[in-house]
Amino acid sequence: TTTVRIAPTTPYMRLNQKRLQFITQEIKSQQRAKYDELRNNRLLLYYNAAKQIYSQQDAKAKVKEINEFFRVPLPQKEIDNIIKSVDQYEYLNFSNERFFEFGQFSQEKWETKQSKAEQKKKEKEKRDKEIIESHKNGKKTKQIAKDLKISTRTVQRVLKLCGC
Repeated sequence: TTTVRIAPTTPYMRLNQKRLQFITQEIKSQQRAKYDELRNNRLLLYYNAAKQIYSQQDAKAKVKEINEFFRVPLPQKEIDNIIKSVDQYEYLNFSNERFFEFGQFSQEKWETKQSKAEQKKKEKEKRDKEIIESHKNGKKTKQIAKDLKISTRTVQRVLKLCGC
């Protein structure tokens, strides 16, 4: 099946994309019995976030897929009940505080992950500025790539995106 992904255009959609990644990591890394009791809550949060980024059909498929990462997956009937409870509304609006409380997630882990992502973004922006500046100074693609220890394809992509 092909997944139709809606580009996250609003801050809330981008937040839900981050939540999906976070929940997926948490579920995959915590396969101990202790977390089986959280399956319902975490799958509800997952489906709620997925529904805002993917088509409803793809969101349902994704929640079924992520369910398999639990030590003891939820029965299909329980997944259907989770889907039904979210589907009776367009979506459920969770504040970050409520999100962490409901899923019993560590806010510290979330913040660490977000700060790492921000750092990586800043590093890429700095690198992209260096590529553009080097290009403006007359350096060739191969030389820029060699100087910055990156691929020529990366240099070409950045230059294409900036219209250089």
